[in-house]
Amino acid sequence: MAVTVSAVADLQIPADQAWVLATDPDRRAEWLHLHKGWRSEYPDPLEVGSSLREVIVLMGMGNTITWTVRELIPQRKLVLSGEGKADVRARSILEVIPADSGSTVMLGISLAAAVLSGPLIPIVGKALQTELDKSMATLRQMA
Repeated sequence: MAVTVSAVADLQIPADQAWVLATDPDRRAEWLHLHKGWRSEYPDPLEVGSSLREVIVLMGMGNTITWTVRELIPQRKLVLSGEGKADVRARSILEVIPADSGSTVMLGISLAAAVLSGPLIPIVGKALQTELDKSMATLRQMA
């Protein structure tokens, strides 16, 4: 089974600045509370097919996810798919949308694993939603 959640932040900065802030690998730990570090060089330039390894922690449990860039529309959208230990599969969609008063950043994350079933689904879903909501609040403060 899979858990999918998303969160949104309205920022008072233009979309191009929001994109730089949200995709800067050196600043990721400042706002994305799941992120605990990189385990590979961050590709420069980032392009479809690029691979990167990231340590994420949810509910006190860490996992190293090997991400592959599936879609990249510069300044607009970044889609990653990844795999981690214990057959964890993940998907991340980051979108930046221009708005009249700045920009809107949307982040969606899906997690799937064989052990993710039954009563664990709502527990993991709630924990992931809480982390994304906190992350978007932090990103809002940083802008």
